Amino acid sequence: MSECLDFGIGTTAATIRTLQRRSIPQPDSWTYVPYSRVETAGNGKRKSFGFGVATWQWDTLTQKDIDKLLDFITTSEASATVYIATPTDRGGSVQTFDEFQAIIDRIADGQGKSLFPRTQRPAVYQNVTANFTHLVEA
Repeated sequence: MSECLDFGIGTTAATIRTLQRRSIPQPDSWTYVPYSRVETAGNGKRKSFGFGVATWQWDTLTQKDIDKLLDFITTSEASATVYIATPTDRGGSVQTFDEFQAIIDRIADGQGKSLFPRTQRPAVYQNVTANFTHLVEA
């Protein structure tokens, strides 16, 4: 698995570009979980199942920046397959970014994203989250 040192997104592993190169601001916060669900086994131990999930969250983001993320999803679809570089928690003092094939969900109103009060043009939204599911190491 190759590793990069910044958030990135692309349509293939070879086309992953940093958000900075795509003129998209860095997320203000993010999450990464290496599994999508946890269940308790009969012996009381918790076991992980499923694929990894990640989120990138911005306190504020312009419509233009949201559109750059939505360019990866065709207009008639609610999600698309992309390749991302995102931080993973491997412990230690150095932040690690790993690359994954993932499904990005459309960023939509009513899912946390809302128009920032008193915004003029261009529109600025608050609490914007990009959700990535079904992470598979690229």
